[in-house]
Amino acid sequence: YPREALEGRRVLVVSNLAPRSLRGIPSQGMLLAADVEGRAVLLSPPAGAVPGTRRDGSHPGDRIIRFDEFAATPFRVGKVVGPDGPESSRISLGDRTVRVAGHWPAEAKVVVRLRAPEASDGEVLTLAGRALVEVPPEVPLGATVR
Repeated sequence: YPREALEGRRVLVVSNLAPRSLRGIPSQGMLLAADVEGRAVLLSPPAGAVPGTRRDGSHPGDRIIRFDEFAATPFRVGKVVGPDGPESSRISLGDRTVRVAGHWPAEAKVVVRLRAPEASDGEVLTLAGRALVEVPPEVPLGATVR
């Protein structure tokens, strides 16, 4: 995205990645976007989240991670299928269903961080006390988030 396209937009930034060069440009963070037919579609923080809000479960002193560590626990877009027991839900990723902790609104589009690429479980990405990340309508189930 060019700088002008991002000005004034609410975006999600991964800020605990180790610095590295991308296409010859130093990078110290990454915008979260879904892959849709070869183009990046930005995800947005939940309505009401103030700039700088951390993801639920993160802390100011969290360690810096390498990109390969980040990529080892991929993010995918899913849709809540329904409950899976008293304390968990089933999420469809399009090609399979995974289990996540907590109960989430039926049919809601969510971003799931898998424990490994082929894992059968993961966690829903939330901010500001379980508020869901906003996924644009054009993002299909199973889309990879980078």
